[in-house]
Amino acid sequence: PQRFGRVVLFPYESTLRDYDLQAWVDGAWQSLARNEAASAERLEHAFAPVVSNRLRLLVTATNGPNVKLDEIEVYAE
Repeated sequence: PQRFGRVVLFPYESTLRDYDLQAWVDGAWQSLARNEAASAERLEHAFAPVVSNRLRLLVTATNGPNVKLDEIEVYAE
C-alpha cells in the first residue's frame, strides 16, 4: 500500500467527460474526486491523503465511443 493525496489525469483529445476517482480503503471503494463535463488536457485532483494499493477511474460518460488516457500521475501530496 502507498500513501497518496494528489492525482493528475491526462486525457487524450478530451475523450474523458464524467468520472469518479476512487481508492480502495478499508475494504470498500471510496470516492476521492468527481468531475462532470471535464474538458481540460490536464485534470488535477488534490484530496486528503489515503493509504491504498488500488486506485480506479470509474468513467460514467465520454466524449465519443471510448476513453483514452495518455497518463495518470499519482503523488504523495
